[in-house]
This record gives sequence, structure tokens and C-alpha cells, in this order.
Amino acid sequence: MKLIKQGFIYYVLATILGGLLLLFYIQGDSVASSLDATGWLFFITSCFSHAAILLLALWLVFFLPWALLKLRRLAITLFVTATSLLMMTGFINMQVYKIYRFHLNGFILNMLTGPAAGDIFDFSWQLYATEGLMLAVIVALCIGGWWLSGRMFQYWQKRYTVISILSLVGTLLIANAIHVYGSFVFKPTVLKCVKLVPYYFPLSTSDLLEDMGFERNVMQVDETTGGDLVYPLHPIKTDQTLSRRPNILIILIDSWSRRALTEECMPNLWQLAHEEQWYQNHVSCGNGTSYSVFGMFTGLQPSYWTAWDTNRTSPVLVDELLKQRYNVRTYPSASLVDPPFARMLFGHVPNLRIRTAGNTSYDRDMNIKEDLICDLPTLKDDNKPFFAFIFFAHFHLSFLFGEKLRSEERFSRNAET
Repeated sequence: MKLIKQGFIYYVLATILGGLLLLFYIQGDSVASSLDATGWLFFITSCFSHAAILLLALWLVFFLPWALLKLRRLAITLFVTATSLLMMTGFINMQVYKIYRFHLNGFILNMLTGPAAGDIFDFSWQLYATEGLMLAVIVALCIGGWWLSGRMFQYWQKRYTVISILSLVGTLLIANAIHVYGSFVFKPTVLKCVKLVPYYFPLSTSDLLEDMGFERNVMQVDETTGGDLVYPLHPIKTDQTLSRRPNILIILIDSWSRRALTEECMPNLWQLAHEEQWYQNHVSCGNGTSYSVFGMFTGLQPSYWTAWDTNRTSPVLVDELLKQRYNVRTYPSASLVDPPFARMLFGHVPNLRIRTAGNTSYDRDMNIKEDLICDLPTLKDDNKPFFAFIFFAHFHLSFLFGEKLRSEERFSRNAET
């Protein structure tokens, strides 16, 4: 029991060290200047509770079983070594995050350990020396922590154990409670902090709260400040000499293959492509629906997704259309709530259509097609220009061809596969 008691004391000391290390992630980050009291409380409790959970896993795996087997040396060696490696990884990850604004992942590890690592990264010997010295200090602190736990052992009382457990559990409950509230009302000062803590996934119960009948009142923020996102970089200049603004129609087909745009398979779009401008050198900013649509409307890379969402930023394109008195219409097959395009891209659009009735994706695609065709005469006759965004989603889901299409030879092979 003496070994387990000392191991618990070391766990508490290591948690304090790990929490302090995580606190340094905010140093020099623009998020720090925008946090309020709630944001700081969430960030601080998140750092220490996250460190406590990670180190608890190490304590349960690398220390407790061997301590119960009375393998003192093995238990101490494994626990101190695992703690040192965790702290070193946290420090290296902090350096990566300050440069790239994302945490260590497989992509970075492949570049660091690959055969061409020397061609990609060219660090000076001063940097190696500085980083090596800092890592040595961290290892020394981890090893010295065991010595300190031994010194504290004789003064450690049962009430200190109770206080430590209650404190760690308290930080865990406070951090998750704040995030439940912050994620439900989209409080930016809370949501911004989540990305700072590596591999941190606090509790979120927004869907459950809505199902229980709670009203989701989104917190209002000052959108003029921009938070930690500077967008746009320069004021937008528009041509004021145009007597009439052009109508704009975006036809978006999710998961559609360019190879299907042939005269045989899609004769109408094929004809439209040859009658109008056809951009065949388009480069998407992502290979998924969320990031691709986000980049199309904002011109930003996916790494800005979180900052964009938490700052409640609106695309310059949509804002300028509204400023020019465009009638903005959306025709979504899949809901615009998830992914949150309604909030992130069309948050300023009044009376936004976010969903379409229909039992299947095929039915919804047919419905939005008919709705757009039905609305076009009214939109064209209106004295205002229009912007229409129709979003087909059937190709992203299961292929349910109608009997007419299934019977045609050109679609039979695709229908079978």
C-alpha cells in the first residue's frame, strides 16, 4: 500500500505538471485576447482535467497492476518512463501547433520520420540544442517528481487524497458542464478553447437538450471584431456601373463524377456546359462535402473551419449578394443543419430553406428540381436579381434509380453496381 500511495502522489504531481504544460498552448495565440471569464475557466479546468484523464490511464496500465504484484522497480520505471514520454510528446506537439495551428497527426509524423525528412525540414543546430535542453528539463522534472513524491509521502494525510480526488473530479465536471452550455448556445469563447487542447473531446449534449424541449438560443457575438480570423483581408470593391446585376444559379451535385458529364448520360448539362463557360481546371479545397462547399463559398482552406464557425463569420459572397439586394434562395436535398451550412454560410439570409420533404434522397432531389423550375419564372420576373443554390445529394447516398432509368441500357450497368 505504501507504493500505491506514493504512486498516487506522483500521479497528482504529474497531473499538475501536465496541466501547466497544456496551459502554455495558449501563449502567443490570438484566442487569449478574446476570452472572457467563462472562457478562461473552461480552458484552465480543461487543461488539468484532460491531463488527469491521460495520466490516470497511464497509472492504471503501467503502475497499479505491477504495484499490486509488488514489483516495485518495474512499476516505478514503467510509470515514470510513460509519464516522461507523454510530457515530451505534449511539448513537441505544442511546437507543432504554434507553427501549423493543428496537432500532431499521421501526416506530420510521416514527414518527420520519412526518408525525405531532411529535405522538408531544415532546422539549425541552435534549435536542436534548445529543444533538446527543454526535453531534458521535462524528463528531469518527471524523474524528480518521483523523488518529491517520496519526500511528501511522510507528510501526506488521508484528507489530502480526498481533496486531490475531489479537485480533479471537480475540474472534469466544471469543464464538461461549461462545454455543454457553450456548445448548446455556440459561445465562441468556449468553443475556441477546444482546439487548443490536443486530442480533447469534451461532453456535448446539444441534440439531447433539444429533444428534451430546451430552446436553443444562439448567443449573439460582435461580428465586427472577427476574433482570431481576419476575413476578408481587404475591403471588397464592386463594380457600381452595372445597370443590371446578373442572376446566379449554382447547381451542386454531391459526390458526382466528372466522367458522367457526357452527351449520352447528361445531355442537358452537356449542352449547357458547351453553351456557357466551362471551368475544367477547378481545384477543390477538400475531398469531402463539408470542406468542399466551405471552400467554394469562402475561398478558405479547411483549416479555418473551426475559427470560422466559432467567430460566426459570414461569407463575403453571400453578404455582398444581400447588400446588392439579391433574392437568395436555397434548395437543399440534404439538410443544411448538418453539416452546418445554414449557420456557417447562410446565417444572414432571412427565411432560409434548410430542408426538403421526401422519404428518400431520390425523392428529395426530384422535389428540389421541381421547386426550382416552378420558382424560376417568378424569380426572373422579379425586379431584383436572384441567387439560387440547388444542392443534389442522391449520388452521395444509395443509388435508387426509377424504373424508367433502370430500363435504359446506358444506366443498367451503374444500377447493378
